[in-house]
Amino acid sequence: MNKSNKSTIYIIFAIVVVVVGVGGFYSGISFQKAQSGTTAAAANGAPGAGGGGGFASRFGSGGVGTVTAVSPTSITITPRSRGTTTTSDTTYTIGSGTTVTDNGATVTTTDITVGATVLVQTSTSDTTTATTIEVNPSFGGGSSSTTGN
Repeated sequence: MNKSNKSTIYIIFAIVVVVVGVGGFYSGISFQKAQSGTTAAAANGAPGAGGGGGFASRFGSGGVGTVTAVSPTSITITPRSRGTTTTSDTTYTIGSGTTVTDNGATVTTTDITVGATVLVQTSTSDTTTATTIEVNPSFGGGSSSTTGN
Protein backbone atom coordinates (compact mmCIF):
# COMPACT_ATOMS: atom_id res chain seq x y z
CA MET A 1 0.00 0.00 0.00
CA ASN A 2 1.56 3.28 -1.05
CA LYS A 3 1.46 6.59 0.76
CA SER A 4 -1.30 8.00 -1.49
CA ASN A 5 -3.64 5.08 -0.73
CA LYS A 6 -3.05 5.44 3.05
CA SER A 7 -3.86 9.14 2.88
CA THR A 8 -7.06 8.41 0.95
CA ILE A 9 -8.12 5.80 3.52
CA TYR A 10 -7.49 8.24 6.39
CA ILE A 11 -9.48 10.98 4.64
CA ILE A 12 -12.39 8.62 3.95
CA PHE A 13 -12.28 7.42 7.57
CA ALA A 14 -12.33 11.03 8.84
CA ILE A 15 -15.29 11.88 6.59
CA VAL A 16 -17.20 8.81 7.81
CA VAL A 17 -16.54 9.77 11.45
CA VAL A 18 -17.80 13.34 10.84
CA VAL A 19 -20.91 12.13 8.98
CA VAL A 20 -21.77 9.64 11.73
CA GLY A 21 -21.22 12.29 14.41
CA VAL A 22 -23.41 14.87 12.66
CA GLY A 23 -26.08 12.23 12.03
CA GLY A 24 -26.09 11.23 15.69
CA PHE A 25 -26.31 14.84 16.81
CA TYR A 26 -29.23 15.50 14.44
CA SER A 27 -31.00 12.33 15.62
CA GLY A 28 -30.61 13.45 19.24
CA ILE A 29 -32.13 16.85 18.48
CA SER A 30 -35.03 15.24 16.63
CA PHE A 31 -35.66 12.85 19.52
CA GLN A 32 -35.60 15.67 22.07
CA LYS A 33 -38.11 17.70 20.04
CA ALA A 34 -40.42 14.69 19.83
CA GLN A 35 -40.24 14.23 23.62
CA SER A 36 -40.89 17.88 24.52
CA GLY A 37 -44.56 17.23 25.36
CA THR A 38 -43.95 14.65 28.09
CA THR A 39 -45.11 15.32 31.62
CA ALA A 40 -41.64 14.73 32.98
CA ALA A 41 -40.82 18.11 31.56
CA ALA A 42 -43.19 19.72 34.00
CA ALA A 43 -40.77 19.16 36.85
CA ASN A 44 -38.08 21.14 35.03
CA GLY A 45 -39.94 24.41 34.75
CA ALA A 46 -42.65 24.19 37.36
CA PRO A 47 -44.24 26.30 38.66
CA GLY A 48 -44.88 28.00 35.37
CA ALA A 49 -41.96 30.36 35.01
CA GLY A 50 -40.83 28.49 31.93
CA GLY A 51 -37.38 30.02 31.67
CA GLY A 52 -35.16 28.42 29.09
CA GLY A 53 -37.72 26.12 27.51
CA GLY A 54 -39.19 24.84 30.75
CA PHE A 55 -42.78 24.38 31.83
CA ALA A 56 -44.47 27.33 30.14
CA SER A 57 -42.92 26.88 26.73
CA ARG A 58 -44.00 23.24 26.64
CA PHE A 59 -47.45 23.41 28.22
CA GLY A 60 -48.59 26.99 27.76
CA SER A 61 -49.02 28.66 31.10
CA GLY A 62 -50.42 27.70 34.46
CA GLY A 63 -48.58 26.77 37.58
CA VAL A 64 -48.44 25.01 40.90
CA GLY A 65 -50.29 26.39 43.87
CA THR A 66 -52.65 25.99 46.77
CA VAL A 67 -56.38 25.91 46.04
CA THR A 68 -58.25 28.84 47.61
CA ALA A 69 -61.58 28.30 45.81
CA VAL A 70 -63.04 25.71 43.44
CA SER A 71 -66.33 25.27 41.60
CA PRO A 72 -67.45 23.19 38.63
CA THR A 73 -66.50 26.09 36.32
CA SER A 74 -63.39 27.64 37.90
CA ILE A 75 -60.45 27.10 40.23
CA THR A 76 -58.47 29.75 42.10
CA ILE A 77 -54.97 29.06 43.37
CA THR A 78 -52.28 30.94 45.24
CA PRO A 79 -49.26 30.19 43.03
CA ARG A 80 -45.98 28.98 44.44
CA SER A 81 -42.67 30.19 43.13
CA ARG A 82 -39.62 28.12 44.01
CA GLY A 83 -41.06 26.93 47.31
CA THR A 84 -42.56 30.24 48.41
CA THR A 85 -46.16 31.35 48.09
CA THR A 86 -46.98 34.56 46.24
CA THR A 87 -49.73 36.91 47.39
CA SER A 88 -51.81 37.22 44.21
CA ASP A 89 -54.34 34.51 43.44
CA THR A 90 -54.90 33.24 39.91
CA THR A 91 -58.28 32.01 38.67
CA TYR A 92 -58.61 29.55 35.79
CA THR A 93 -61.77 28.61 33.92
CA ILE A 94 -62.69 24.92 33.95
CA GLY A 95 -64.26 23.84 30.67
CA SER A 96 -65.76 20.64 29.33
CA GLY A 97 -62.35 19.67 27.94
CA THR A 98 -60.49 20.12 31.23
CA THR A 99 -58.98 16.90 32.57
CA VAL A 100 -58.78 16.54 36.37
CA THR A 101 -56.64 13.79 37.90
CA ASP A 102 -55.48 12.80 41.38
CA ASN A 103 -52.56 10.39 41.57
CA GLY A 104 -53.22 9.31 37.98
CA ALA A 105 -56.93 8.61 38.49
CA THR A 106 -59.58 10.75 36.80
CA VAL A 107 -61.60 12.75 39.34
CA THR A 108 -64.05 15.67 39.24
CA THR A 109 -63.85 19.19 40.62
CA THR A 110 -65.89 18.07 43.64
CA ASP A 111 -62.89 15.95 44.65
CA ILE A 112 -60.65 19.05 44.87
CA THR A 113 -60.54 20.59 48.34
CA VAL A 114 -59.52 24.07 49.43
CA GLY A 115 -55.93 23.82 50.66
CA ALA A 116 -54.94 21.06 48.23
CA THR A 117 -51.88 21.51 46.05
CA VAL A 118 -52.58 21.45 42.31
CA LEU A 119 -50.69 21.71 39.05
CA VAL A 120 -52.73 23.66 36.50
CA GLN A 121 -51.80 23.53 32.83
CA THR A 122 -53.22 25.75 30.08
CA SER A 123 -52.71 25.87 26.35
CA THR A 124 -50.36 28.36 24.74
CA SER A 125 -53.31 30.02 22.98
CA ASP A 126 -55.61 30.38 26.03
CA THR A 127 -53.79 30.91 29.32
CA THR A 128 -56.97 31.46 31.34
CA THR A 129 -58.66 28.09 30.74
CA ALA A 130 -57.25 25.01 32.45
CA THR A 131 -56.59 22.10 30.10
CA THR A 132 -55.31 19.82 32.88
CA ILE A 133 -55.54 20.00 36.67
CA GLU A 134 -53.42 17.55 38.62
CA VAL A 135 -54.37 17.30 42.30
CA ASN A 136 -51.49 16.60 44.68
CA PRO A 137 -48.86 16.50 41.92
CA SER A 138 -45.71 14.52 42.56
CA PHE A 139 -42.45 15.77 41.10
CA GLY A 140 -40.53 12.69 42.14
CA GLY A 141 -39.64 14.04 45.57
CA GLY A 142 -41.89 11.91 47.73
CA SER A 143 -45.45 10.83 48.28
CA SER A 144 -48.49 13.05 48.13
CA SER A 145 -51.51 13.02 50.37
CA THR A 146 -55.16 13.59 49.56
CA THR A 147 -55.53 16.25 52.25
CA GLY A 148 -53.34 18.78 50.47
CA ASN A 149 -50.80 18.95 53.31
